[in-house]
Amino acid sequence: METTTGRFTQLASCSSTHLSSRGGRPLEVSMRGLTMVNDEVLLWNLSRYRAPLFNKGHLGTTLSVEETLAQALNLARRRPDVARVWPVVYARNRVDLSLLTQYAQKVGATRVLGFYVSLLVVFLEDPRLVALESKLLKTLNSTQDMERFFLNLDSARLMVLERRRTPLVAKKWRFWMNATVEWFYSCFTKHGALDACV
Repeated sequence: METTTGRFTQLASCSSTHLSSRGGRPLEVSMRGLTMVNDEVLLWNLSRYRAPLFNKGHLGTTLSVEETLAQALNLARRRPDVARVWPVVYARNRVDLSLLTQYAQKVGATRVLGFYVSLLVVFLEDPRLVALESKLLKTLNSTQDMERFFLNLDSARLMVLERRRTPLVAKKWRFWMNATVEWFYSCFTKHGALDACV
């Protein structure tokens, strides 16, 4: 069961919630070993891990890079700026792929993780990513309907563009997207992620 407070979604079964003094809006929620934070705190954590974002968010709970990237998978579907820098943050930090996969499952974003792993396979020569992509593809439901990657953008013209421009790497994960691989790659190279890859 899900409850929504503004743009922050939390699971109703979460064990503890810390409330801010402004309107009782949740800042953090514990969910079986994963600390969930609101969008502003998540942006702050992304910035801590060297995400080239204009909006640096607000100071809050410090997350591991794996927690940050996992929660950013869902945020990326609402914010194209986060979508574009997700691969940069991955490349600039040491990431435990097993832990990232576990956290992505907990936040219900395994398919989004699969998309990013496939994208990174195109950008980087990393056998760990190739192995993870193969593993995640086995979990993909072949009857899954195509779905729009960016959830908050809606127009008839945009849908036409999505059908025309969706890259194969997104179609593989059953997503429509009005963005090209080059759009991601230009950000990746502009911010030195190829050189920074750890």
